[in-house]
Parts: sequence; C-alpha cells; structure tokens
Amino acid sequence: MQTAFQQILVELNRINAQIHLKLPANQVLVKRQTLHLALVQQRIKTVQDQIFVNFGGSTNSSRYLVYLTLIQVTQAMTHDANTLRFLAEEYPVDPEGTVACLQEINKKLPDFTTRIQHINSLIKHNPPVFAKKKLLSLHKTSTTDSLSMM
Repeated sequence: MQTAFQQILVELNRINAQIHLKLPANQVLVKRQTLHLALVQQRIKTVQDQIFVNFGGSTNSSRYLVYLTLIQVTQAMTHDANTLRFLAEEYPVDPEGTVACLQEINKKLPDFTTRIQHINSLIKHNPPVFAKKKLLSLHKTSTTDSLSMM
C-alpha cells in the first residue's frame, strides 16, 4: 500500500506530464490547450490541499521539510502552467515571439521531474517520522504547560 507521500508524488508526476503547450497551432487548438492548462492548475490546487492535510502543521521536522518541499514543487508547477497559458493567449498576437519563448521554457521544464525524483530519494534515505500524537492532544499538552507556568 502506498503512503500519502508516495500517492502525492505519483499525482505530481502525472500532472507534470500534463504541463505542456504545442505551438504552432490553429486558434481552436490554442484555446483547447489554454483550457487544459487551467484544468491542470485546478488539479495542482487539489494536490496542494492534500499536502496540507497530510503534512501541514506537523511538529516533526522531517515531515515539515517534506511539506515545504512539496509546496515549493506545486507552486513552481503552477507558475509554469500560468506561463504556458499566458503564452497561448499571446500566440495570436505574436506567433514568432511566442514560439521562441516556448522553446526556452521547454528547456527548463524537465527540471521538475528531476526535482521530484530528488525528493523521493531524500525521503527513501531519511523517511519522515509520523507523529503519534494527534493535533488535539498536542494542543491540550501545550495549553496545560502554559497554564502550569502561570
């Protein structure tokens, strides 16, 4: 059975494969690609919510590091999807400039796969320790401690 972290990585890999723009294209295809990228961004937002549910607010340092790293990856993916959407919208105005920009961006996109693989290898060598206490019990403990100090 996969852990929540592994499931998130699998989903991020799937989403990463969906972040692309193919130009030159006719107006209808450009519009479809723009809509597709908007849907990809919604999927990224859903994954960010899952990351927060599974890792956010953790008191364990390795879990928190995983949380921060995954959030950075999803933010960068969102940025790239936005950039490609803007390029698709710009394509009818400046086709040559847009294609040139897209070629530069495509050189950088594979870095996400490398980054995700790097995160996965870090976690395999130093798996996050899952806190055994529930958040509510942590809250009660901190409240009790602060009351005893008074």
